[in-house]
Amino acid sequence: MNLSELVSLKKLLIERSEHFQERFRVTYGDTYLSVTVEDIAYFFSEDRYTYLVTNSGKQHIINFNLSELEKKLNPKDFFRINRKFIINFNAIIKMTSHTKSRVKLELDPPLPYSMEAIVSVEKSGDFKEWLNK
Repeated sequence: MNLSELVSLKKLLIERSEHFQERFRVTYGDTYLSVTVEDIAYFFSEDRYTYLVTNSGKQHIINFNLSELEKKLNPKDFFRINRKFIINFNAIIKMTSHTKSRVKLELDPPLPYSMEAIVSVEKSGDFKEWLNK
């Protein structure tokens, strides 16, 4: 990488860091709520819906897909572990080795139903690096 590419990359990172979303508007019945990113444990997608899960365990449907959310969230705090989950670092309680060098996560609040949060093979290396920052 040459110097001009590094300067461009630095500029892009600085611009991007200034535009992370701080709050998400959700509906709760006929009421609107504003949830701060500090209150978000994780996001997950299921049956064409994307859910925001708060630290207290409340689930809210939001109007973003995970790819859109990935761009809006600070990568220092949030990581997309697979095609179904973006997790907040603070929601991780326990990590265990899983098959094919993957990592299985236990989150707080617990996942709904019989879902499992397993870091995909493609993301495992980046995830382990993210943990080490």
